Amino acid sequence: MKSFIKPIAFNEVSRNVVLLHKALNVLELPVSEKEVEQKKAGPDTRRKVRTLQKQLAVPIDQSILVNQATTAAIADALELRGFIKPQ
Repeated sequence: MKSFIKPIAFNEVSRNVVLLHKALNVLELPVSEKEVEQKKAGPDTRRKVRTLQKQLAVPIDQSILVNQATTAAIADALELRGFIKPQ
């Protein structure tokens, strides 16, 4: 599955972070309003991503917030729940 989210660094501010926040929200791991408004992958985003990685059995890479394995797992989870169409 091709992922719509690219790898994300901690404290990154980008369109990718906006997409990540939306994905986390529909996966029932909403991020703080402050970080969502700032479009920032801050501490709350990190907590939610690490929780999701554990839920999806994705190995955690401490050098980056969201790696390729995580983006693929998010896409799979969204597809499984019917939020995105299979590619």
